Amino acid sequence: MPPRGPGGTVPRGGPIPGQFVLREAAPRDARSVAELHVWASREASRSVAAADAVEAPSVDERESRWNEHLALPPGDDHFVLVAEEHGTGDVAGFVAGGGSRDPDGKGDGEIYALYVDPGRWRHGVGRLLLTGALAALADASFASATLWIPEADVAARAFCEALGWAEDGRCRTAEFGASGLVETRYRRRL
Repeated sequence: MPPRGPGGTVPRGGPIPGQFVLREAAPRDARSVAELHVWASREASRSVAAADAVEAPSVDERESRWNEHLALPPGDDHFVLVAEEHGTGDVAGFVAGGGSRDPDGKGDGEIYALYVDPGRWRHGVGRLLLTGALAALADASFASATLWIPEADVAARAFCEALGWAEDGRCRTAEFGASGLVETRYRRRL
């Protein structure tokens, strides 16, 4: 579980001065996270697939899933953090992670998802979220972390590489439309 500071905020990484605060997601965040998840994934997928390649879940479907997930008691095996705009409470991004889901990932942590409001890309929100997620994984005693990135998502790959992540040689084809989506696994020591 991520360390908590005053008001339930996660102190590692801290806020971007005057802009964002990192905190654990709560059930009240389900709708905001769902809206952001749908919107950001649609924007991000434009760089890796044809616009009509996949019928994405609706906000209502995502909200239902996030309600279930955020109702789980906090634990070392999973977390969801949100970057909240200071003063407004608007969710600017989220990151989810926990133990690796990969067959060869015993002992590894994994970043399951990281999405940022497209209007806030390149404003430090992703870095804040990833820093908080790495701290949460380290606090849960994982020695390294992995994440999967679409092979064609040049921007996401460059972002992670700039923060010390490196390809580890594993690829997979994820369900995404009729042909699937080739993803590359990245790894980083904690």
